[in-house]
Amino acid sequence: MTTFRERYRRMRSRWNEDWWSIAFGGPVANLVNASIADVRWITPDRLTWLAFACKLAAAALVLRASYAADLAAAALFQLHTVLDCMDGTLARYRASCSPRGAFLDKVTDQIGLCAILGCLGWRVAGESGDPRALLVAVGIAGSFLLRAYMFWVVAHLERERAAVRPTAGGELRRDISQLAFGERAALYARSMVRIVGFAESDMYFWLGLALVLGHVHHALYFLGGVTGLWLVIVTVYRYRTVRAL
Repeated sequence: MTTFRERYRRMRSRWNEDWWSIAFGGPVANLVNASIADVRWITPDRLTWLAFACKLAAAALVLRASYAADLAAAALFQLHTVLDCMDGTLARYRASCSPRGAFLDKVTDQIGLCAILGCLGWRVAGESGDPRALLVAVGIAGSFLLRAYMFWVVAHLERERAAVRPTAGGELRRDISQLAFGERAALYARSMVRIVGFAESDMYFWLGLALVLGHVHHALYFLGGVTGLWLVIVTVYRYRTVRAL
């Protein structure tokens, strides 16, 4: 059996792309994974289902609209972030990655995000009397679905045309298992600029913060604005990539 230190080194085999996964989810997930990596009944698929359950439970708590429920929902958001980083890393460690697992991970991610934003939009619309809040929430979820759709369409087109340097598809995360501590620290510091990206996994930080601070109304419209802006930027970028093909 491998030592904890070796398991932990191997868990650091990939550098995540989204800010909150880099800042919080990934580091915590690596520590937990190193502890349970050889516990056979803990499987990547079970971690995926557990992360999905966290999101559905958090969505139900958001509708309760009490501060205690909001704190519990915020905590579940962060637990989900850790679990979402754990499943793929554990699968790579065990060399058990599969199309079924990847499909399950992506589908549950999107269903969970839609459920959370739908419940949040319903709550804000009810509390404020503004039905546009529900449309904003649906728009945020739709923007992430559309960005994911464009990513895989471009990935498919690039594979068809055997693009030399594909901008989409494949494993984009960097292998950092052999980097020295100073190099990892520098990479971590440089990656913090991604906070302005407002990626999908970052939503669980921002939504959790809004619930804890009691500013879900303002946060919903703010996130609607920034995700809309990023949708335009990503659409233009993907369109230029397709034209270049």
